[in-house]
Amino acid sequence: MKAIRSELHELTSRKKLDEGLEAILQQLTPVIRGWRNYFQIGNSTKKLQELDRYVQQRLRRLVRAMRGSRGHWKEKVFTAWINESSLAYFYRPARCGA
Repeated sequence: MKAIRSELHELTSRKKLDEGLEAILQQLTPVIRGWRNYFQIGNSTKKLQELDRYVQQRLRRLVRAMRGSRGHWKEKVFTAWINESSLAYFYRPARCGA
Protein backbone atom coordinates (compact mmCIF):
# COMPACT_ATOMS: atom_id res chain seq x y z
CA MET A 1 0.00 0.00 0.00
CA LYS A 2 2.92 2.35 0.65
CA ALA A 3 4.16 1.86 -2.90
CA ILE A 4 0.86 2.71 -4.55
CA ARG A 5 0.26 5.67 -2.23
CA SER A 6 3.67 7.12 -3.02
CA GLU A 7 3.05 6.62 -6.74
CA LEU A 8 -0.34 8.32 -6.49
CA HIS A 9 1.19 11.12 -4.43
CA GLU A 10 3.81 11.72 -7.11
CA LEU A 11 1.24 11.71 -9.91
CA THR A 12 -0.97 14.21 -8.08
CA SER A 13 1.72 16.50 -6.72
CA ARG A 14 1.58 20.27 -7.07
CA LYS A 15 4.40 20.04 -9.60
CA LYS A 16 1.85 18.65 -12.04
CA LEU A 17 -0.45 21.69 -11.90
CA ASP A 18 0.94 23.03 -15.18
CA GLU A 19 -0.10 19.90 -17.06
CA GLY A 20 -3.81 20.31 -16.39
CA LEU A 21 -6.38 18.05 -14.83
CA GLU A 22 -7.16 16.00 -17.92
CA ALA A 23 -3.48 15.11 -18.41
CA ILE A 24 -3.25 14.09 -14.76
CA LEU A 25 -6.34 11.90 -15.11
CA GLN A 26 -4.86 10.26 -18.21
CA GLN A 27 -1.71 9.44 -16.25
CA LEU A 28 -3.68 8.15 -13.26
CA THR A 29 -6.01 5.82 -15.15
CA PRO A 30 -3.46 3.18 -16.28
CA VAL A 31 -1.83 3.16 -12.85
CA ILE A 32 -5.18 2.63 -11.13
CA ARG A 33 -6.22 -0.09 -13.56
CA GLY A 34 -2.93 -1.92 -13.16
CA TRP A 35 -3.02 -1.89 -9.36
CA ARG A 36 -6.72 -2.76 -9.35
CA ASN A 37 -6.06 -5.82 -11.50
CA TYR A 38 -3.20 -6.84 -9.23
CA PHE A 39 -5.25 -6.57 -6.02
CA GLN A 40 -8.63 -7.79 -7.27
CA ILE A 41 -8.03 -11.31 -6.05
CA GLY A 42 -8.79 -11.84 -2.37
CA ASN A 43 -10.44 -9.72 0.26
CA SER A 44 -9.10 -6.25 -0.51
CA THR A 45 -12.35 -4.28 -0.66
CA LYS A 46 -11.55 -1.98 2.26
CA LYS A 47 -8.05 -1.21 0.99
CA LEU A 48 -9.29 -0.45 -2.51
CA GLN A 49 -11.98 1.85 -1.13
CA GLU A 50 -9.32 3.63 0.95
CA LEU A 51 -7.26 4.16 -2.19
CA ASP A 52 -10.28 5.62 -4.00
CA ARG A 53 -10.78 8.08 -1.16
CA TYR A 54 -7.08 8.94 -1.22
CA VAL A 55 -7.15 9.67 -4.97
CA GLN A 56 -10.22 11.89 -4.57
CA GLN A 57 -8.58 13.73 -1.68
CA ARG A 58 -5.43 14.36 -3.73
CA LEU A 59 -7.47 15.56 -6.73
CA ARG A 60 -9.56 17.79 -4.48
CA ARG A 61 -6.35 19.44 -3.24
CA LEU A 62 -5.12 19.91 -6.80
CA VAL A 63 -8.36 21.51 -7.95
CA ARG A 64 -8.36 23.86 -4.99
CA ALA A 65 -4.76 24.81 -5.69
CA MET A 66 -5.46 25.38 -9.38
CA ARG A 67 -8.62 27.40 -8.94
CA GLY A 68 -7.59 29.29 -5.84
CA SER A 69 -10.79 28.62 -3.94
CA ARG A 70 -10.28 31.37 -1.32
CA GLY A 71 -12.94 29.82 0.83
CA HIS A 72 -15.41 29.29 -2.02
CA TRP A 73 -15.69 25.58 -2.57
CA LYS A 74 -18.53 23.67 -4.16
CA GLU A 75 -18.28 20.02 -3.18
CA LYS A 76 -21.22 19.11 -5.43
CA VAL A 77 -19.45 20.54 -8.47
CA PHE A 78 -16.29 18.60 -7.66
CA THR A 79 -18.23 15.37 -7.14
CA ALA A 80 -20.08 15.84 -10.43
CA TRP A 81 -16.80 16.52 -12.22
CA ILE A 82 -15.22 13.36 -10.76
CA ASN A 83 -18.24 11.26 -11.76
CA GLU A 84 -18.21 12.59 -15.33
CA SER A 85 -14.46 12.29 -15.77
CA SER A 86 -12.69 9.32 -17.26
CA LEU A 87 -11.04 8.48 -13.93
CA ALA A 88 -10.88 4.79 -13.15
CA TYR A 89 -11.65 3.53 -9.66
CA PHE A 90 -9.81 0.95 -7.62
CA TYR A 91 -12.96 -0.57 -6.20
CA ARG A 92 -15.77 -1.58 -8.51
CA PRO A 93 -18.78 -3.10 -6.76
CA ALA A 94 -19.66 -6.62 -7.93
CA ARG A 95 -16.36 -6.86 -9.80
CA CYS A 96 -13.62 -6.94 -7.18
CA GLY A 97 -13.33 -9.88 -4.88
CA ALA A 98 -15.82 -11.97 -6.83
